[in-house]
Amino acid sequence: MKLNSIDINWDALIEKIKIEALKVVENINDPNTEAKKPRKIVAEIVFTPSENRKMVGISFSCKPAKLVEYNEFETNAIIGEKNGQLIIIEQNSDQLQLDLDRVYDEVSEL
Repeated sequence: MKLNSIDINWDALIEKIKIEALKVVENINDPNTEAKKPRKIVAEIVFTPSENRKMVGISFSCKPAKLVEYNEFETNAIIGEKNGQLIIIEQNSDQLQLDLDRVYDEVSEL
């Protein structure tokens, strides 16, 4: 016997795929990840027939997107203390002199 159609609601699976696709697009758009590496979404549909083959359970799943990890980033930082609190400031060769008061004020606002 040949199957002519499957009349089920695919909306749940499509919604899960859309959610994971948004994560993929955000990951692609992140400049801290490698641009050309592929990302992957795996959708799965499982059919579980009854003993008499008259009913079938259908489950949809979408495995979380396989994203690209962040690029490695290295820097150097200076550790200091101001007003009894530890502060850490990235060393920047473009800086002529570090204004610790300004940096501390900016950090304490976070």
